[in-house]
Amino acid sequence: MTKNESKKDIIAKSAVSCFAKYGITNTSIQDIANEANVNKSLIFYYYKNKENLFIDLVKKQQTINLEEIKKIIKECNNPLEQFENIIDKIFSHIKDKKHLDLIKIVHEQFMKSSLNKIKNEIELYVNEIIDLISQVIDRCIEQGYFRKINSRLMTINIFSFMFFLTKELIYSNRMIKEEEVKQFFQNLYFEGLKK
Repeated sequence: MTKNESKKDIIAKSAVSCFAKYGITNTSIQDIANEANVNKSLIFYYYKNKENLFIDLVKKQQTINLEEIKKIIKECNNPLEQFENIIDKIFSHIKDKKHLDLIKIVHEQFMKSSLNKIKNEIELYVNEIIDLISQVIDRCIEQGYFRKINSRLMTINIFSFMFFLTKELIYSNRMIKEEEVKQFFQNLYFEGLKK
């Protein structure tokens, strides 16, 4: 444990590790306690149950991601640069190992209908990000960078691309070169959107 790392942070990291290894259903609170080297009663002190722990993990990462996107939008006035920087940020999360485990778990849980509360949280978050990116695309259209297009459908299309790319990275043994993917993405979206 580092100086700045709380027991709650250690529990969260341990939960992600266990969920990634065993899946949420097969992970017990005791597994997480063993991984975190804490008593399981401490986990129950912070979280009512395993589902609440997972929802907290997802909400925390969603808040970080949303704040990063809002910061990009606030710090840059040019919507084309905003769009490019947001896409770069999304790519950096996809390739980052510490995010990839949580992304894997979210993918798996989103595809299961048994945890509707989790699915609803994820859908709310995705819709908020879609709204933000759609607004950036709308400004690109207004300022003549992009041709007229339904910005929401384009953003959903981008998310679909990212979703399946992430799925490929998580579940495939094939190596996908980041620069190759970025070049493909730029050709498909940036060039396809430009006037």
